[in-house]
Amino acid sequence: MRRGLRKTLAVLMGLAPACAGTSTGNPHPFDPNEPGEVSGGNCEREVEPLSGLDATTALGFTAADMLALAAESGEIAIGWRETGADLTYGPESGEGTLEIAVTPKGTAPRFVDQRPRTSTSGGPEPALGEIGTIGTICPDLLELDVSVQLKSGGGALDERFDGVLRSTSGRVARVYKQLDASALRGSFEAELRSLKDAEWKSVQLDLSFSAFGAAGSMMLGFAQPASAGPTAAATQTPAIVQWPAGLECQDSRFGAKLDQ
Repeated sequence: MRRGLRKTLAVLMGLAPACAGTSTGNPHPFDPNEPGEVSGGNCEREVEPLSGLDATTALGFTAADMLALAAESGEIAIGWRETGADLTYGPESGEGTLEIAVTPKGTAPRFVDQRPRTSTSGGPEPALGEIGTIGTICPDLLELDVSVQLKSGGGALDERFDGVLRSTSGRVARVYKQLDASALRGSFEAELRSLKDAEWKSVQLDLSFSAFGAAGSMMLGFAQPASAGPTAAATQTPAIVQWPAGLECQDSRFGAKLDQ
């Protein structure tokens, strides 16, 4: 795929932070265990450490530019989705606030040259027909190790974690993080009744930052205990909280109103 087309597609993919997952609970389109922005293990990565936050790159922006998108997030209005008979959570509900702080860890930023993996590249072999098609998008990107703090107004979330801030375009920077439920510091609790004996295992956080402000969502992961045997199931919920408040998937996939 031509690099220009790869970059254009990367920009469009990066501008969809506020509607992670789907209404049916489909998982996040990016694999959290893979460092690439898109297509996960189907991309080869060549990593080049940079001299500092202000180092110039072929992408036309610096790690400092990327960090600036997230540096002044401040307090954001969030909206918790209504609970139902199958899924309940608390203690917060309705509209609230969320404070987000992103700070660099002090490690060198990285320029990552990505390209679709071929069958001779080693690693997992992609599915037939995936390489060379629009389904395999491997944009170049910048990465920066950061510390993130999230604190909701009602105390449900009070989390601190390390993550990687990534951007392919300089217009949107993103952090995706999965946290163990047992490691959460806030008072958030959740219960899923539609899966027998389900245990709440994780939260998946999708954080995006742009000139329009911060956008994001949180989903939950549940699994049946090992005692359920080989038929034990796992599931991921749709986004239970989104920001900015009132942003619905059908209205915008850009973290801002479409007229912006």
